[in-house]
Amino acid sequence: MSFAEHARDHPDQWFEYCHRAYDYIESIQSDAANARERVDQAELQLQAAKIEITRLTNELAAAERDRLRDAAVLEYQKKLYDEAQQTIARTEAARMRAVELAIPMVNTVPAPALEPAAEPAIAAVMGAPPSLTPESSGSHVRSERLPDPDKFEGERKDLRRFVSQVKEKLNINRDRYPTPQSRMTYVTNRLKGVPYAQILPTPRGRSIFDRSLSPEDSVKGVSLA
Repeated sequence: MSFAEHARDHPDQWFEYCHRAYDYIESIQSDAANARERVDQAELQLQAAKIEITRLTNELAAAERDRLRDAAVLEYQKKLYDEAQQTIARTEAARMRAVELAIPMVNTVPAPALEPAAEPAIAAVMGAPPSLTPESSGSHVRSERLPDPDKFEGERKDLRRFVSQVKEKLNINRDRYPTPQSRMTYVTNRLKGVPYAQILPTPRGRSIFDRSLSPEDSVKGVSLA
């Protein structure tokens, strides 16, 4: 029996067969569409994951750069701190040295001790008990001479510097200028130009460096001139 004859003789069976085949094809197409949708969603999720990974990688790189920068800054600040500590130590040592040099020192030479065996012989020769009065001699060590301040020429902005340096000079080297006369002479020699001319005696009155003034008043006179 041919296909046409069988279809003609059994139409209900062929209709059922075709209906089932059509339903099967529709189900297959639906499953394929669902599969494609799931694949698309998976691709979108994968793309989002890649973007997130890129963002996290960039943030990690930025954090590493910040860490390296902060470490470099910290190391630099530590270096500056160490240098400052060393500078402070050197300055303190120099200050202590200057203070030590500014303090007058007296060296004493002890008298030589007599040996016990020689004492009776000396007493016999001298006819009197030996005298053991020690002889001492001392030499005064003058303070280290500070550099002379630059001469004052009358500029008011330079006045504070001049007065401060002169006071420091006369204080540390007080043994070199022990009298008011010597101190006033020193201050006078550190003046130049108008200030020096102003201290010269005039017929109208006495100089600001009148010999009856103290060194402190003389320095004040320079300040007021």
